[in-house]
Amino acid sequence: MQATLRICHGKIRWSRDVDQILHLDLDLIPTLALPPLSGASHDITIRSEVTFKGKVLRQQGYFANMPWWYRLSLLSLIVLSIAVLLRTSAILEIAESVSSENGSNATNGESPTVRSAEDLEFYGRLAVDMTWYHTHIKKTWDKLYRGTEPGATEPTDRNLVGLGLSFCNQLQTHHDIEEMYWFPKLGEKMEEFRPGHFASEQHKEIHTGLDVLRSHLNECWSGLRTLDRRVVRSILDSFGGVLWQHMTEEVQELGAENMAKYWTREEMSHLLNTLA
Repeated sequence: MQATLRICHGKIRWSRDVDQILHLDLDLIPTLALPPLSGASHDITIRSEVTFKGKVLRQQGYFANMPWWYRLSLLSLIVLSIAVLLRTSAILEIAESVSSENGSNATNGESPTVRSAEDLEFYGRLAVDMTWYHTHIKKTWDKLYRGTEPGATEPTDRNLVGLGLSFCNQLQTHHDIEEMYWFPKLGEKMEEFRPGHFASEQHKEIHTGLDVLRSHLNECWSGLRTLDRRVVRSILDSFGGVLWQHMTEEVQELGAENMAKYWTREEMSHLLNTLA
């Protein structure tokens, strides 16, 4: 006989309008006590629901056998999101870094609109938000890629597949939000975010490889094929270059100097109210 214990029901607020709602259910035999943490794993059903301004964008459910450290990583993710939302002085440091990278994009040196640190933070807000999203994606990618190095045995095959599927869902959700909300709004004034230009075209290239990765990992998860880390690494290599190029160029386009060329302060304020 099997019972289900709700061990977590939480909401992660990625930004003011983007929430990820997690439901984690632990399946166990009622007569058995939970095993100790060391090396233990439990069958967990996860339902993940991502919303933007209250509308459900993506909903996913899957069955996982997770060790204790994987559950702790979920807790770490929640703590990280809280820390970012506190918006410490690191925001200004990132904005300054993005601005220095975009100096060559300004038409006549520094834009006259960006005269102070406050202007820099104001016009660079979207670049800061995008940098945070990309940092999280890069960390997951790095962990997945390390797991496919020649001779790698950690994480276990099962956990590597789970990590890869989590990455696919993470990147897909991020791009869904961009294409549904960010790109149309930015494209009103910025050509690069319109259909047929760099942002959407790079998304197409990325998702050609991402779809292959998701399909391959789903087959591994369901037992239709045996995991070969070399194959996973080959698929990652097929779209890794354009993915990292895209993340760099996207942040550059959203840098304070560049944004000030297209948006008045009033328009930028409205844009931030809509997207950030």
